[in-house]
Amino acid sequence: MTISRDAADENRAGGLETLQQALEAARIGYWVWDIGSGKVTWSANLESIHKLPPGSFTGNFPDYLALIYADDRRRVEEAIQRAVSRGTDYDIDFRIVPPDGPVQWINGRGHVVLEGSKAFTGAGQYFRILLEPGTEQT
Repeated sequence: MTISRDAADENRAGGLETLQQALEAARIGYWVWDIGSGKVTWSANLESIHKLPPGSFTGNFPDYLALIYADDRRRVEEAIQRAVSRGTDYDIDFRIVPPDGPVQWINGRGHVVLEGSKAFTGAGQYFRILLEPGTEQT
């Protein structure tokens, strides 16, 4: 069976569109971080989770940290730095402060990719938590 390049590209594009729709429905955003350059790329729905206008995230790590609730910022940064220095994953709950609304809880997960013994890239996802961690729904 032979599949033309055009058909394969069309199938791939359709699959990416379906994936994006699923991520939006689940309110999950993803990011990729080029650790060497400091450039962070977000999915469009990650901006939506932060209630930022499309295309407004600058793509730099300090601006990302500024979006995190001040009391949680150091803990998040330390978790990320541990993952980078050890080449491990991280999984952390923290708060963000959207420009137009109340504080929201987020679960962030990341995976660091090593090139040799040096952290090369990071990638991960995060999603909004509907209840504060440690509370039970009644």
